[in-house]
Amino acid sequence: MAIEFNENLKDVDEEQSIFLDDFVSDLSKYLWTIRYELDLMSDIRLTETLQEIFRQVHSLKGASQVFGRKDLASMAHNLESHLANWQKNIRTVRVLHIEIILGSYLSIFHSILMELRSRQDFREFQSWRELST
Repeated sequence: MAIEFNENLKDVDEEQSIFLDDFVSDLSKYLWTIRYELDLMSDIRLTETLQEIFRQVHSLKGASQVFGRKDLASMAHNLESHLANWQKNIRTVRVLHIEIILGSYLSIFHSILMELRSRQDFREFQSWRELST
């Protein structure tokens, strides 16, 4: 079951705040690991790299579903499909092709991460402002 996330940042309750913090932290870890694996990608260890990236994307998808980010979960699901296809066709897939597509997904995921971090910053600012008044 997904947690309903209130888009109005003034009304984010404490439970949602904790989940947002955890989600942003997990998302950062998944994206860092995917980027690390992408940087190490080569024809020699392509199978292992794709398996590790698939695990990270699968975890990202699950966390997104729990947090209620259907957009992110859907994108992760689409990327899983690409990864599964590349794993099936490992002998014919080109590393450059994978790098381009993964890089595009990572850019979008990173933009979403920045949006979520800005929500954290806004909440912290609101809390500070309320304490100051």
